[in-house]
Amino acid sequence: MLYLLGIKSEKELLNSPLLGNIFERLCLGQIIRYYTNQGINPTIYFFQDAYGHEIDFVIPSGEKLTLIECKWLFPLDKRKEIVSKIKQIIPKEKIKKIVIVSSQNEEAALEDKLFLYGCHDPDRFLRD
Repeated sequence: MLYLLGIKSEKELLNSPLLGNIFERLCLGQIIRYYTNQGINPTIYFFQDAYGHEIDFVIPSGEKLTLIECKWLFPLDKRKEIVSKIKQIIPKEKIKKIVIVSSQNEEAALEDKLFLYGCHDPDRFLRD
């Protein structure tokens, strides 16, 4: 994909206005590989309402939903903004967990049902 976008170096990638979109596609690839390696054909949705609120990936699991937001950089001061945005969209009782996937290789339980993970190990953020 980087070749098709004309991105030839790490510096060009890090300065690209498409960096967030590229990271989102990397995360999607990780999610698909995780399920495919288990022999599961995953059902993955994207959600956007009429007001522009969006959730990058919505993965149903029975009656509940795993909601995944991908952020190249995740400043902790943005946490409440992301969570309140998601809670406006999806009723709390329908949420299994909310995962913020970051480019940083870190892991934290931020609040009830809200977790921060690096994108490098999808088993960590997709398992129950």
